[in-house]
Amino acid sequence: VILLLSIFVAITSVVIPALASEFMVLTKIDFGRVYQSMLEQLFVLQKWFTSVQMDVGSLEDKIELTISKFLSLNNAESTISSILGGLGNLAIALFSIVFILFFFLKEENLLNRIIDDYLNKENSEHLNHILPKIKKTLFRYAIGLLLQMTGIFLIVFTGLSIIGVQSALLIAVFAAFINVIPYI
Repeated sequence: VILLLSIFVAITSVVIPALASEFMVLTKIDFGRVYQSMLEQLFVLQKWFTSVQMDVGSLEDKIELTISKFLSLNNAESTISSILGGLGNLAIALFSIVFILFFFLKEENLLNRIIDDYLNKENSEHLNHILPKIKKTLFRYAIGLLLQMTGIFLIVFTGLSIIGVQSALLIAVFAAFINVIPYI
């Protein structure tokens, strides 16, 4: 548990400053200029469609509406709000898990005593027989996930670093954690 907590703290101390710098980059984006650039490209595309005699009247309006919705300030605010809310929920969940896990590890037989108190003797003996196997299987599963996350992190980080991507570390950490989502 201490090792996992140390790894989490180390990753957090690396990722948080990288995320802060990425958000600073996002705040410097001039969405008005991006919108104008997209409109210019849309006009170029429209000229090409006209040159090949294709009617794109309604398509132009739909694309312009979609682009303006995507680049609207409300959309960006709600996205950032959702991300920050999710990060807050994740922090609370991790704290709760570590807190509860600490007491279960401190009191080694706490779980067995809880099971004995709430189950009849026959079921309790059966569960106490199965519980070590479950613990062993879950431990192997957790080690496998950590190895997989480490492998993905190293592959993505190495590949992106070789091609010169600036935020390779942040992207690699994100890719490693996103890979775990299907297992959850």
